[in-house]
Amino acid sequence: AGTNTTCTICHPWALIAGMMAVHWATTVARPRIFHATHTKSLVDLCPALFRLYIPPPFFIGNRHVMTIAGTLRQAPKAELQRQLLATPDGGKLALDWLLAPQTSNSQAKPNAGDCTPQQEWISTLKVQLPNSKGVVLILHGINGSSSSAYLQQIMHALRQANWICAVMVCRGCGDVPLVNEQMFSAGFTEDVRQCAGLIKGLLHEGQPLIALGYSLGANILTKYLGEEGAATPVTAAVNISNPLDLNRVKEYMCRRTQRAVYNPVILKGLVDYYGRNEAVLRSTSKAPSV
Repeated sequence: AGTNTTCTICHPWALIAGMMAVHWATTVARPRIFHATHTKSLVDLCPALFRLYIPPPFFIGNRHVMTIAGTLRQAPKAELQRQLLATPDGGKLALDWLLAPQTSNSQAKPNAGDCTPQQEWISTLKVQLPNSKGVVLILHGINGSSSSAYLQQIMHALRQANWICAVMVCRGCGDVPLVNEQMFSAGFTEDVRQCAGLIKGLLHEGQPLIALGYSLGANILTKYLGEEGAATPVTAAVNISNPLDLNRVKEYMCRRTQRAVYNPVILKGLVDYYGRNEAVLRSTSKAPSV
């Protein structure tokens, strides 16, 4: 009697596995590190730079697909504790803290109430800090906040590695109220300066303050570091998706794909920002004529 046979190599999963094997065989490699002579000591302290680079599967290698895939990946919801800060110019911003599990208060959720007395946070953090690696100050991107999916993911990973996280929620972002005409922007670095100084004052001797910026937050962080130079209390900084040349980014965002996919999302976020803070913006010269 005849039997039905299937060509194994023609099976869809076999084809996908073969394509992935070829993809990784031709792309997995150790990174080539280029650095100045005086930065060799820094490179020596970063063994992760020399690990094998394993790229994502070929079917999500496109930057647009990776952006969408990143929004679908969920991390456990972080239990954040909010510290509202008054700024010297009369504004408000927030530090949303993620402490270690043993001191995290599941009942303490971010709120837009009065500024938290700093003494309360000093006593809370000093219990936690000696057993941690240090603090990571995180700056979100445009329209972001501590509830953004990409920040929830990195905070979860950092917490697992025993780092304390503090997300700087910019003026008027999330549920932090805008109370005067000074909004956040790529050119305004005073709030980063205030947060970095405050956190550095809480750290024990030798503990690092790492700054991590995403997108527009990375741009703000870079400008701040350039202004401060060696005087910054930041030990090391990481920039992710930094729009270094804002004019070129503006031109890029005018392309067809960007106009169709990204601009509506960004525009909606900015319209929401204006809607939340309309009363303050209309009372100042910052109000747009729309």
